[in-house]
Amino acid sequence: MIIHYYSLSWCSYGLYQENPAVFAPENTDEILLRQYHFHQTEDGRWYKFLTEKEYDIIIKNSSANIISFSSEPSSPPEHSPENRNSMKYSTANWLCIGSVLAFLLGLAPLFYTVPVGSEPELIMLLCPPFMWLTALILTAIVRIRCPENLFGKILMISYSLLILLAVIGIMLLIAACNGIADACFNCECIGYDMS
Repeated sequence: MIIHYYSLSWCSYGLYQENPAVFAPENTDEILLRQYHFHQTEDGRWYKFLTEKEYDIIIKNSSANIISFSSEPSSPPEHSPENRNSMKYSTANWLCIGSVLAFLLGLAPLFYTVPVGSEPELIMLLCPPFMWLTALILTAIVRIRCPENLFGKILMISYSLLILLAVIGIMLLIAACNGIADACFNCECIGYDMS
């Protein structure tokens, strides 16, 4: 089915994110696409979700090979899938920013020097793990609710690499401590003799 969507000719109809949409042909002027509220998919195609009125026109003329929209479209309704998706992206970006802030706040107590002779407060010990867990949860929410969000993808990859490096570091530390303990147990420590 060919759709002449107002000033955009040779468009096609299809579903995107389970919503009816019109897809612009390749090499269409980007300024014109943005004028008609088109958005770009990850694979580079340009689409616009159809309003209920536009969708009804397509359904009524589904047997036709070419469908033309003649009058100029109104701006997208407040609760259209297009606006819902833009709000979802905006919320996802704010959650990602919150995740980064939580991660950085978790690092702050690590640079706090405890005065000699005093014990660190419990809150200073619990703050980093709690903030890092919060950062992970916020990123996981973004990945579940808005999986195509690039900021969320980058954060999840970064956190995964940091966790992997931390696990490797802990394993190396345990191996080093075990090696030192074995050396001491076998009387190989410098200046120590069990005889």
